[in-house]
Parts: sequence; C-alpha cells; structure tokens
Amino acid sequence: MPDMKKNYNVIEDGYGSNPMLIKRSIDNLAAMPGRKVAVLGELGDMHKASSGLHREVGKHCFDKGIDLLCCVGDLGAEIGRGAEKAAEKALKKDPDAVKCEILYYISREMLLKELPEVLEDGDNVLVKGAPSTNLRGIIDMLKAQQI
Repeated sequence: MPDMKKNYNVIEDGYGSNPMLIKRSIDNLAAMPGRKVAVLGELGDMHKASSGLHREVGKHCFDKGIDLLCCVGDLGAEIGRGAEKAAEKALKKDPDAVKCEILYYISREMLLKELPEVLEDGDNVLVKGAPSTNLRGIIDMLKAQQI
C-alpha cells in the first residue's frame, strides 16, 4: 500500500499571540469551510501568570466552532480547560450543542508523535504559540507535508 500524504491548509499569520491577535486568528480559521483545527501552546504575550487569559482563548475556540483543539504544555492546557468549561455550559442549555474535540499534549514532541493520526486530509490548521514553545517548526513540517 503506498504512503499517502495528507494535504492541509496551514494558516500562518505571524508570531503575535496577544489575546486580540489570537482571537482574530481563530476567527479567520472559523470562517473557513471544512474541518477546523487549532494547535495552540503557551501564548507568550499573555505571560505565565495569565491562565485566565488562556482559558478565555479556549472559550473563544469553542464559541467559534473549532472542531479540534490541540493544546500543548501547561498553559496550553488552560486553553483546553476554557473550551471544556464553555462546552459544559452550552451542553446544559442545549444537548445538541456543537462539540469541540480537545486533546492535551505535555510537550511539542508528544504532539508531533500523535498529530499524523489526528489530522485529516484537507484540514484547515492554525498553529499558534510563543516562540519558546517551538511550534513554528510544526508549521514548516505541515507545509512540507512531512506530517
């Protein structure tokens, strides 16, 4: 059986990761047709003590209908927790509310190991995180179809 490479639409919009910029990136992803995947790590412009701002980003992901949220690292997990809390509230009001699959990864290496299994051909993929998360390399690998 031949090795079939998947094709992704990689959304690349620079390094800025303050709350306004990341929400705008999520809005752009949400406006695209097809499956929407956000790979998010610590957002450096929000500083380490800002877990509440990270949770706010997660809520925004849920509110905008992101299909798959991959959270990397400790503060990335706060993004996932924000999406989970938003989902719980929505499901209490409407059991048929849109769902957002949330996956947690301790490190970039763990993400890289599993990403080929969770991404689907044709996915729209947004990758955002502080430069210290080294997620930039994932964008390059996706664009080169190495994942």
